[in-house]
Amino acid sequence: MAKLSKYKLRVWSIRIRWRDRKCVICGSREKLQAHHLADKSYHPELAYDLDNGVTLCNSNKKDGHSCHKAFHIYFKGSYRKKCSIEDFCQFAKIAGNYFNG
Repeated sequence: MAKLSKYKLRVWSIRIRWRDRKCVICGSREKLQAHHLADKSYHPELAYDLDNGVTLCNSNKKDGHSCHKAFHIYFKGSYRKKCSIEDFCQFAKIAGNYFNG
């Protein structure tokens, strides 16, 4: 597997966050991070694909809320586990119900 370009990943991240402008789960506009839907380690051909990314919030020091952490730690069990589009869709449905009552 060819090594992924840090520069291209940074540009991808900026473009994802600019496109979404808020966390796609909770709507927060603070501490935003781009998240690959299909894990770039397993699908390097999708690493720079804008359709393979969403914006999630990261830890907010005031309340400790983080949709990115919630997906990886609480839903998947680890940052090291393979992520898929199906995993994220399932998480989004659960989290959406939580935030929308």
